[in-house]
Amino acid sequence: MRSRSSNCARYPHVGFTGNIKRSIAVVRSGSPHARRVLRSLWTTDERATPSLTYPAVEWLEGWLDRSHRVLEFGSGASTLFFAGRAGSVISIEHHPAWFDRVGTLLNEHALHADRRLIEPDPVAASVTDDAYRSTKRDYRGRTFRAYAHGADGLVDDSLDLALIDGRARFACARAILPKVRRGGWIVLDNAERPNYQPIHDLLAHLGAERVDHMGLGPRSGKRWLTTAYHLRSR
Repeated sequence: MRSRSSNCARYPHVGFTGNIKRSIAVVRSGSPHARRVLRSLWTTDERATPSLTYPAVEWLEGWLDRSHRVLEFGSGASTLFFAGRAGSVISIEHHPAWFDRVGTLLNEHALHADRRLIEPDPVAASVTDDAYRSTKRDYRGRTFRAYAHGADGLVDDSLDLALIDGRARFACARAILPKVRRGGWIVLDNAERPNYQPIHDLLAHLGAERVDHMGLGPRSGKRWLTTAYHLRSR
């Protein structure tokens, strides 16, 4: 997820000068998605486009339909996107103010999602798994164990897609695996980051097919990697 000040925003929040610089870089990139990136910087046309790379967004736009059941760790523009296309959406969020903001946007667009606010807890002495901790300074001494296991009550093999785009991502990927059906997908955003290598290792060990979607994304005009894993077997 990109910064909360810009994600799912009605208007660009990076400032006029910042948008000019980003726009020049986008045009010079020669990206086939340059037009959509520019729209995201200067208009509200892309406000319901998830903060994933545009190659990943275009894949999702072609694949998603009302038969699909989706879960996301980390809410925002992706919540509007999924709610407008999938049959059902479960959205797990840890930040109360952002949770409220996304709820307002869903109401404005007459969209619905099963939204769950699960804030981090103080780290108990018995918690030794670092996978439940966030590397972000704001959450030192906090555990995202309950957040990562926010979907444990779901029936196994009941999801078609899970988006990992929030906190404690390895723990979330590990916990959600039993809930995604064979033939379903797990999508990891910012997949180029070295600290997410354990997620790649886990899914590769399970024989999941890796599909990389490298490219520019909305609102930032930056280039990064969104990776989708096809769960062909357990």
